[in-house]
Amino acid sequence: MVLIPMSICLRKRIKEQGREKERKGNEIVAEEEAKPPRTTHKLLQVLGGKAKRKKLLSPKGMDVRPMMEVVKGAAFDILQAADGCPASLRPGRWLDLYSGTGSVGIEAISRGCSEVHFVEMDPWIISNVLRPNLKWTGFLDVSVIHPVRVETFLEQADRFVGGNGPFDYISVTPPYTQVDYGTLMAQISKSAIVGEDTFIWNIH
Repeated sequence: MVLIPMSICLRKRIKEQGREKERKGNEIVAEEEAKPPRTTHKLLQVLGGKAKRKKLLSPKGMDVRPMMEVVKGAAFDILQAADGCPASLRPGRWLDLYSGTGSVGIEAISRGCSEVHFVEMDPWIISNVLRPNLKWTGFLDVSVIHPVRVETFLEQADRFVGGNGPFDYISVTPPYTQVDYGTLMAQISKSAIVGEDTFIWNIH
């Protein structure tokens, strides 16, 4: 039997752990290098109101799904007619869940909404797409960006929106396959963000 002093075993283990960390670190770096950089392009535009025809940034690829332009325009026209004012939306507060590019909330401000809250969890989207779009359209001053998950926002809505009460409009446009709609709508209906006269716009 050969007894190896504890100090030697410990040094050996530390070296092995160091090599393992280095190997994992190299793997992470290789994965990050393999991912192409995220970029944007201007394919979307505001369809109506004071910012009509202004082009909006959106990310290339499938990271964020902008609502189809034809569907968005038709939905806003229907909403304005239902409000009794076909030319514009009545002033009110809009909550844009899963904001992504911000195209829905921006359209709402352009057509007459007085304030929009955007809920988007991706910091890259916020910095490179959503905030630049709000600056470009001139709507940053009447916008509030919440950089959190939608589920967290709904659970802590009172903390995020203060004592302003429920929203007048809520748009829900999540990614196609990443959301359980039944669970999501149940959570929304129980939240303080919804009032008796809240209009909920669910496109999926």
